[in-house]
Amino acid sequence: MPENKHLIKHRFKKNLGTYDKHAFVQKQTASKLIEMLIENSGVNFSDIYEIGCGTGILTGQIADKLSFNNLYTNDIVESSEEFVKNLSDKITFTAGDAETVFPDKKFDLIISNAVFQWFSDLPAFLTKISLNLNEGGILAFASFGPENLREINSITNCGLKYPSMDEIKTATEPYFNCLVSCSDTCVVIFESPIEILKHLKYSGTNGLNQKTWVKKDLAEFEQKYRELFSTKDGVRLTYNPIWFIAKRLL
Repeated sequence: MPENKHLIKHRFKKNLGTYDKHAFVQKQTASKLIEMLIENSGVNFSDIYEIGCGTGILTGQIADKLSFNNLYTNDIVESSEEFVKNLSDKITFTAGDAETVFPDKKFDLIISNAVFQWFSDLPAFLTKISLNLNEGGILAFASFGPENLREINSITNCGLKYPSMDEIKTATEPYFNCLVSCSDTCVVIFESPIEILKHLKYSGTNGLNQKTWVKKDLAEFEQKYRELFSTKDGVRLTYNPIWFIAKRLL
């Protein structure tokens, strides 16, 4: 496993207990993903594969709102199994890096929420994962676009390289017919820049930040953040969620 994946795994494992409280944007993206999926593809799927189940935010909605025979779940953090195993008696959990470990099975639906932004090469992964879908099967995911956390990135110069929607479409065009592709901008207001750092920490979203913060760093960060991104109610942080649903070509 690449070193950055070890760090991602460590940060999420450490903060699984606080994730649900702070991952309010991820909860919204999961709800909208399920709504879009049902509207465009219905509720009936025999075998489902969820990539990056985490604490079960999406898993629970799948179990409640979709009809299926088997739900195969995956996460890079082994202890995620404790969060999802009791959501349905049809759930099977496998731990591992989904970008490199592929199941030896085909599915009617492959679905993921707030995970693909961590992948090293999402376009290549989308090409490979098409082989795990039955003909006419559905790929549905929510992730984040290039404007995500732009305030943090502009100050620290440390952030993920988020694929654009055009890059995603190009990668999937040979194998999929796009049913839905859309994005949004969500601005969240916090009391202070320090509260933003806590929010990112407790939701595991700072998974690639290896910086050790000392008092001087925090003071400089807070001052610059307030100068650039203050509002009348506090300081802002931008999320850029995207949704993509496509059908495997025959």
